[in-house]
Amino acid sequence: MFLILPVWVSADDVEDEYMFVEERQTSTGTELIIPEDINWTQRFILSEMRELRIDLETMRRNIYTELNERELRTVDRALSYSGNMVNFLWLILTMAVTGFGLVWWKTMKDVRENLSKNFEKQIGRQVYTQQKALEEFMQKFQEEQLAQSQEILRNQEYIQKRQEIGYYWSQYNREENTQKRLEFLEKIDAFHLEENTLLILIEKASIFAELWLWDKVLDVTEAWLLSDTENSSFLKYKAQAHIMLEEIDEWLQVLKTLLILYPAMKEEILHIQCFAELQDTIEALAL
Repeated sequence: MFLILPVWVSADDVEDEYMFVEERQTSTGTELIIPEDINWTQRFILSEMRELRIDLETMRRNIYTELNERELRTVDRALSYSGNMVNFLWLILTMAVTGFGLVWWKTMKDVRENLSKNFEKQIGRQVYTQQKALEEFMQKFQEEQLAQSQEILRNQEYIQKRQEIGYYWSQYNREENTQKRLEFLEKIDAFHLEENTLLILIEKASIFAELWLWDKVLDVTEAWLLSDTENSSFLKYKAQAHIMLEEIDEWLQVLKTLLILYPAMKEEILHIQCFAELQDTIEALAL
């Protein structure tokens, strides 16, 4: 940047009335660079102007510094005042709370005793609740363990029964003596397993029929037909017992029911001697 400054010179030295002086910006301000090819008068004037410029820059910096310091002191006083006001308000609030606490609690000893009592009560309630929960859990656990143990015992008993029943059935199938076969059926029936009841009664009805014990055949078949009126095996044995006991109306009714429910059994029952003698009647009932 260049600045044109007026400088008084004689006509003998230069022809122009003005000379150019170079101006350069530095970190301390604006610096004038005085040319070397000027006389002493011009150099003195320019030196004075440079000193004046330097003093002006220094004064301006001092003024800025003073202004900044004043602003900082003002802000500091404002912050100190705000802090003191906040502390004062907290002090008033603390005194108010303390006064309120002193109204309700006479001394710090009372406060401590009440807190201790409340704490002990809370702890007591928590301990009682936990103890009750633990007792309930242990009781439930014991009940579950007992139920599992009982279930295991029942399963073991059932398995043992099945093993013994399997043994008696094997003896029953190998036995040829009718009376002993009945004894094995009674032993099997003594276990009271419902899954064997039907097979046991059918086998008993068959044995009683072989022994011509028709009254017992009727007892066995009628006992089952009370709950299962359409069982083909018991209907067949019941009809056969009525025939052998010469109870005509009864065997006609039972035989008719059997042929209505199971028409395909006609050929099977005709292979039994007592039914073969009634073939014409059976054929008529089958129509």
